[in-house]
Amino acid sequence: MTATTFSLDALAENPARAAGLTYEIRQALIQRCAALCLALADLSSAAPQASERVLGADEAAARMGKSVHWMRRQGRQLPFARRVGKSWRFVESGLVAYLQRKKWSG
Repeated sequence: MTATTFSLDALAENPARAAGLTYEIRQALIQRCAALCLALADLSSAAPQASERVLGADEAAARMGKSVHWMRRQGRQLPFARRVGKSWRFVESGLVAYLQRKKWSG
């Protein structure tokens, strides 16, 4: 690989190609990679850490227009339902997405 024809993708596919790069190009790549790593780390740490809202069977049943008994019986089939001990909990965002799919599919 010549000094003018290199890419990070090519180096990722075959890291041994780095041996053919000049010292200056290797240093430039290291700096670019370091800058990217720092930027990605900043974005990761800035991501919201808010926990997902979880509903009880009574609140989820009201949102779905079903009975609490129905919610408990159907818990295993609902992708947004989680068993916690003897109780069922329902992830709100999953319930909303489920209702949206049902609205448009049927």
